[in-house]
Amino acid sequence: MFGGGVGDMVATGAVPTEAFDAFGVGMVLLRLAVPALHDPDAMARARLALEAASKEVSKKSEFESALDTWAASPSSEGCDFELLNQTGAWSLIEGLTAWNPKKRMTLGEALKHPSLVKKTKKNGGSIDRSMDSMDDDGVKKTKKDKAKKK
Repeated sequence: MFGGGVGDMVATGAVPTEAFDAFGVGMVLLRLAVPALHDPDAMARARLALEAASKEVSKKSEFESALDTWAASPSSEGCDFELLNQTGAWSLIEGLTAWNPKKRMTLGEALKHPSLVKKTKKNGGSIDRSMDSMDDDGVKKTKKDKAKKK
């Protein structure tokens, strides 16, 4: 997915975690939203550049984003981030691809991100219809769970 083929990801022996899954989802969303990253080689280069940016950021400030640093660098030249900007999804991708797993957005948080929230009009009011049936981990709530909340 992030490189040229099946054998391009080296197994570390570590058990995948939710943070690992969230990073993968963020990278897939980035790839889908940026046409220049559709090519597997381009995505592999972007992944390496993002890793380099994370090292640069870690030396500067814990509050800087590796994604912002990479996007502002020459290695992201040719990447059009307009779709992410138009949809407000930049912060979603940024949260999912945070290099430090402890600071990374969870999948449950991602599902509640404003760029994924569908707004509908009903009876003249704005209603958030996105994840009102999901718990904080993005798991669908049962009727029993909803009753407990009341």
